[in-house]
Amino acid sequence: FGELRGLVDNMHNCEDILMNFIVAEISGRGPLLVGGERVRDLGDPRNEAVEGKGGEEVNVGLSGIKRGHGNHRKRRGECIREFHKILERMPLRYSYGKVINSVSEQGLCNKG
Repeated sequence: FGELRGLVDNMHNCEDILMNFIVAEISGRGPLLVGGERVRDLGDPRNEAVEGKGGEEVNVGLSGIKRGHGNHRKRRGECIREFHKILERMPLRYSYGKVINSVSEQGLCNKG
């Protein structure tokens, strides 16, 4: 996986995608979605809008103009294509499921 790691270093912000490739390659299983309230992908533009001078929204961060990266989703797609090309196969599997946020009461526990 060394060549893939080098690609992550060059392209930036693809380490989570590489981790999914490695886990899928080793386990042969689909992805697991781990979510949390008010947590989004690091490059999600909704994380990066801040109020600038005069009250207008200004984009900063990985997909914003300030860092010069732009096209965040396109670049992540390029990571997937390059990983696929290097591995000469696609270990990622399509799957779906439902993720339910934690329940405030532990209804299944005996509280004696």
